[in-house]
Amino acid sequence: MPGFGPWSMKDGVPHVQPPVALLEAVVTMRIHLDACDAENGALKVLPGTHGVGRLGAEQIQDCRNRVKETLCEMDVGDVLLMRPLLLHASGKSTSDRHRRILHLEFCGVDLPGGLEWSE
Repeated sequence: MPGFGPWSMKDGVPHVQPPVALLEAVVTMRIHLDACDAENGALKVLPGTHGVGRLGAEQIQDCRNRVKETLCEMDVGDVLLMRPLLLHASGKSTSDRHRRILHLEFCGVDLPGGLEWSE
C-alpha cells in the first residue's frame, strides 16, 4: 500500500506504520489503573510536537533541545488523551509499584485497499 511502511511481524500479527495523514486522525486514550509518577515511569511528552508530522532522529533531538519536556503524573482513574504523533516516552521505573494503563486508540477513518484495523 503506498504510504504504508515499513511492514513487520510481531507475534504473528502484521504491523505497519501508516501515513502521517492517518496518524493525525487517531486519538489515544490512556486510562490509568495505577498512579504514575517519575518513580514508576510516568509518560513524558514534548507539548505541541503532535503537529509537526513524522520526525527523524535528528529532528527529534532538535525538538528535545527546544521544547520543555512535561511529565504527565497521573492518579488512579485519570485519563490522558493524546495524538500518537506527540513525541512521548516512559521512563524506567525505579520503584516496585505497578504502572498499569489501559491503552486504547480510536480512528474514524476507513483503511484503504482491503486493510483492516486489528482488534
